[in-house]
Amino acid sequence: MQTWNSQTAFLIGCVAATFLSVGCGSGSETPPLAPVSGMVSKGGVPVAGAIVSFLPKSGGRPSSATTQADGTFSLMYLANMPGAPIGRHKVTIEIVSVPSSDKPNAAPPPPKPPFAWPEEVEVHSGENSFQFTLPN
Repeated sequence: MQTWNSQTAFLIGCVAATFLSVGCGSGSETPPLAPVSGMVSKGGVPVAGAIVSFLPKSGGRPSSATTQADGTFSLMYLANMPGAPIGRHKVTIEIVSVPSSDKPNAAPPPPKPPFAWPEEVEVHSGENSFQFTLPN
């Protein structure tokens, strides 16, 4: 039977502590977030099913949402984290094409590139609301 001396036990404890401290970290910190909601319209009509993305100018993970039937959206940073990082953002809006019901077997049109909103937007602490009117 092998017995451990105090030096061996100490060494094993240090190695275990090192692995635990490295392995348990998330690897990245969540930036400060603020709630962001708004509406997308085109020609005065709400746009349903558009994908709205806020891309932080400082880099990092974007926040996104899909517009509802009334054109409204609420951004999500992660599935369980609403909002967007505080700071300046580029905004893209992608309108997803749906095949028309009169030609159900027709191939869908090729996707259009996302519309890049011409101005950056600023997300502040507290509630944020944006209205995006797309060109015709």
